Amino acid sequence: MKSTRFRMIALAAALVAAAAGAGCRKARPPAPAAGDAGAPADAGTAARPELGTPALSEADWAGLPDEEVASRSGITLDECRLALAEGDGIRITVCDFIREVNALPPRYRARFDSLERRKELLDDMISLAVMEQEAKRLGLDQDPETRFYLERLLADKMEAELTAGLRKEIRQAITPADEEAYFASHQDQFNRPELASAAHILVATEAEARELIARLTAPDADRNLFATLAAEKSLDAETKGRGGSLSYFTRPDVHSDRYPAVDPALAAVVFEMQNIGDIYPQPVRTTRGFHVLKLTGKRAAVARTLDQVRPAVRVGIEEERFQAAWKRKLEEIQAQLGIELHPENLADVHPTLPSPEELERAHHVHEPPPLPPGPGGGAVRTLPPPGPSSRPQPAPAPVTP
Repeated sequence: MKSTRFRMIALAAALVAAAAGAGCRKARPPAPAAGDAGAPADAGTAARPELGTPALSEADWAGLPDEEVASRSGITLDECRLALAEGDGIRITVCDFIREVNALPPRYRARFDSLERRKELLDDMISLAVMEQEAKRLGLDQDPETRFYLERLLADKMEAELTAGLRKEIRQAITPADEEAYFASHQDQFNRPELASAAHILVATEAEARELIARLTAPDADRNLFATLAAEKSLDAETKGRGGSLSYFTRPDVHSDRYPAVDPALAAVVFEMQNIGDIYPQPVRTTRGFHVLKLTGKRAAVARTLDQVRPAVRVGIEEERFQAAWKRKLEEIQAQLGIELHPENLADVHPTLPSPEELERAHHVHEPPPLPPGPGGGAVRTLPPPGPSSRPQPAPAPVTP
């Protein structure tokens, strides 16, 4: 069953490549080997590029026609179309090989200076082509599961192209005025007020608070005593489990949406304290009771200029505009296709939900099972599970000061 499924997936990948205009099957990148990256060129290399040697890397080689591949590689069209392997329904050319190599990341391309490496890649390409033909012979190209994967792959490719086009247009349209306006309206993302953090123990009476302060400031007090007492004595159920931590907060007169609010009486006292780890010598009274305070951190204010954060500002603008542009594009395509929505019918849909046992098993699974061996002993490169790969992403989190 696993073998059949892999063949269907491999076929789906090959069909997508063909639909996209790619003439060769995608082979796996080479495994590292000592000396590959710096290996000398084969003896007898002429001034003009060796037949089949990839030219310098350029974007999107996978979709280039043979004429363009030959031109960029410094060889004739006839040389580019020479067969490296051929058989019943299979023909892999020099053009196919060059496209395959130049579609790889630079760190992999550098290894193909070796003739042995080029032969290994060709073997992989042949293996995938053979698998495609065998899948077609078995009728797997008409299998519903194969069609399912193919449709998902085509949809993902379309989404990726639309996304790239929209983002390019948006980036090119961003002006200095846009950057200034975004920076001015997102000060909390790029600047930071003065901050302090503390831990507290909330008790009902002043006497109990003073007793705790005495224990915490004793010369032989254990460094972990505060957290222990917070867990045992504090009336604040929210913080007692984390040692009484209040996290970072601002001065009482500074408002920020990024940091939690703390009782002004507590904040005022904490900002008076100087040394990290100090226990405030007096109980602090609020409407909730009496607090024992420990200073756990301080951070100075940070004020940045637009020039310092301009790249992040541009990313923020792009993400905001992309969300709206993506929504408009989907609505436009849906209108062209005459899509009608019937969400009321979902009321009758009852998917099979996982049992508690299945959820428990899934919770303990951290790594996928090993891939089965592929041609030449390498791991089979299966496709990811069906699903979107290029959906619009949410705006980036605020820049950490």
